Amino acid sequence: MRYHNMMSFFSNCVLFFLLLLFFNCNESSLERKKNILGVNQKLLSRESYIFNNFRLNTPKDWILVNPKDSINLVFLSPLDSSMMLINVTTKFDPKGFSKPQYAEFTNNGISFKQNVYQNSIAVVFDVKIKKNNDSLSLYFAVPNKQMNDNLFKIESSLGSISLD
Repeated sequence: MRYHNMMSFFSNCVLFFLLLLFFNCNESSLERKKNILGVNQKLLSRESYIFNNFRLNTPKDWILVNPKDSINLVFLSPLDSSMMLINVTTKFDPKGFSKPQYAEFTNNGISFKQNVYQNSIAVVFDVKIKKNNDSLSLYFAVPNKQMNDNLFKIESSLGSISLD
């Protein structure tokens, strides 16, 4: 019973995040919000990185583990093994995960397409970013148990993205 309640809680957190994005994306006024993603600078690294003309900050204290690879970059959290993969050439295999929850939104003039996959072990955010001819792919993989600790870090990291 306790496991079921925890899974329900994590599912509700992910659903809340997606609904928040959905309601912010569907604002009907002519003056659409420029930034719908919250950015908490305290949750982000001080150093920003540039990938495919996009500038972004990683979650605070996440470490670049393969600095010599200039194409596929991996950042890991030393606290809970959460990871951020940038421009990974291998496509995510959704076997063993629930049907994805999909969202499209614009933040700071940049288009985002996001699929969120979940199973009993992890939550994976598969995010495609595009503006004009520039594009970037990101994956965030977070253990279910640490989802609440990482949700606002992921949102802040995504919200920090700008075209350089």
